[in-house]
Amino acid sequence: MKVVTALALARAGDTAHAKTMFEALRKAEPTNTMLNLYWFPVIEAALDLNQQQPARAVVTLAPTIPYELGGGDATIIYPAYVRGVA
Repeated sequence: MKVVTALALARAGDTAHAKTMFEALRKAEPTNTMLNLYWFPVIEAALDLNQQQPARAVVTLAPTIPYELGGGDATIIYPAYVRGVA
């Protein structure tokens, strides 16, 4: 749930709180594959967009490509959405 909160904060433009939560999550879960290859890049890309860095956001999302459209709930396509926003 914290990962979704960090993403929501980033997308809402609350960069400071999103970064704080993001860094805490990265420190707490350094070996979590799904977080490192999917959720963390999405959060980081959202933060890139907040800094008016769309090209960097697209590059940041690269690790998520193998997991997009892989099933599950609607959040599985979120990297593609953020890429489209960029």
